[in-house]
Amino acid sequence: MFLLIVTLFVTQPSPAPSKSIAAHLADCHRIAMARNYRIHGSVRAQLKIGDKGRVQRVFIKKETVKSPLLLRCMKYHLLRQIYPGKRSVEFRFNFPRSRGQYAVWSQDVPINRSLGNGSAARVVLDSGSVGAKKFSMTVVRIAKKGRLVSRFHPKSHSFFFVLDGSGQLEWAQNTKKTKYLPVSTGSAVYLPPGTVYRASGASDPPMVLLVIHTPMGPESYLSGGLTGKETILIPPTGLSMSAKFKPVPGAGMKAKYKQINFTSSGVFHGGAVISIPRVGVLGVMHAPNGRRVRVTPARGGEAALFVAQGAGSLRNARGSWPVQPGSGLYFPVGGTYTPGIATVPLYAVWFSSSRAPRIEVLKK
Repeated sequence: MFLLIVTLFVTQPSPAPSKSIAAHLADCHRIAMARNYRIHGSVRAQLKIGDKGRVQRVFIKKETVKSPLLLRCMKYHLLRQIYPGKRSVEFRFNFPRSRGQYAVWSQDVPINRSLGNGSAARVVLDSGSVGAKKFSMTVVRIAKKGRLVSRFHPKSHSFFFVLDGSGQLEWAQNTKKTKYLPVSTGSAVYLPPGTVYRASGASDPPMVLLVIHTPMGPESYLSGGLTGKETILIPPTGLSMSAKFKPVPGAGMKAKYKQINFTSSGVFHGGAVISIPRVGVLGVMHAPNGRRVRVTPARGGEAALFVAQGAGSLRNARGSWPVQPGSGLYFPVGGTYTPGIATVPLYAVWFSSSRAPRIEVLKK
């Protein structure tokens, strides 16, 4: 899916760009698209060559990609090239437009450490990375003794699933009562809009949370943006009386939580875990070694899978994308996961913005 077209602009005989640099720059394009799948265009770069043919400086003569991340990644790899006997080389790199993106590896997403307090986040699926319209999916890591400070979301419903580690999730059930819930791998929690909550880590390695917000909005802060009106942080002194957005009294009484077995050993819980009518459904799934999986979203909805274990590819009517542990898969339409390693089963957490999607484990 990541085709890089390279054109060489030199009047003197010069080596063509190596296959390795083409592969590196295709990776740069993929990483940039993990934040914005619409990134495309061309870059014309001039390389100044020094002693022993090593690239000393890279000048961007003209570019239309409008992506600082892509340009930084390009420069990093170009500065490690060698062109013996040359003083200057000029290239044009074309990054083609994508027909869409439906799988994003979390490690391709720049990590946001500005949350502080030993916590960090990567927004894997949202309107930028895949064009999602109804929800976002974020991976949040909280170190031992780290925490997410108190906050609430005026309009968004929040679903949490603990992928690894342990800690505690707290939320206000009403103005006088707080729920303190120890969580660990396999814990699932739903909080309605207006619920004040916070989370803390208690394990090393860190607690890893999969967080879904619907409708979208809070992911903007998790990716490094300002809090805005989607995420309201609660200061230690509390909200002022004049605050524009305030928690919904008693909203936390409608919270739901459940603990399931989410390990590769023992009895595995499959299917829906938490279902909220007219909001969404959170569930888990397992496919045995070497089995393909077909996912079809419910009518009028969108679905997604987060791959905890498994490797292969996702294919739909628009193409094919690689899948590995930590990948978020987006299903506005039906798609099929095909394993790449016959001895590795698929373990995934799924979410649907309406009714549960149709998930079929296909015969070999």
